[in-house]
Amino acid sequence: LLAAIGASLLFRTPPSHVLPPVFVPSAQATEEPVRVELRVRTDGSYIHFTVDGSEPTEKSPAYEKALTVEPGTTIRARAFRKGWEPSEEASASYPLKAADTQPATAPQTQTAPADTQPTTATAG
Repeated sequence: LLAAIGASLLFRTPPSHVLPPVFVPSAQATEEPVRVELRVRTDGSYIHFTVDGSEPTEKSPAYEKALTVEPGTTIRARAFRKGWEPSEEASASYPLKAADTQPATAPQTQTAPADTQPTTATAG
């Protein structure tokens, strides 16, 4: 019995699906182009990606080095390994960061018109 358990531990079959890739940095709003790395999480796997909104396949561009991503870009990626099922799709969006909508202004003060007189309260 112990030999059977030991053999089953030694000869485990590897997972049949590749883990999805990760994006570094993760999705974020930006005002400037961002350098994005895609990383595999399964040894021996490789990544294909798209930036045109289409689904990534093995015919999509192969990831080789960090991408410079313009604001408003979404990267879709999938990891592959020969003989394994491809990973689930992973995606990251780098939308244009909205400008600050609150303009910086000085506090407003009100002044009385020149023809008015200050009033005082009198005890009566």
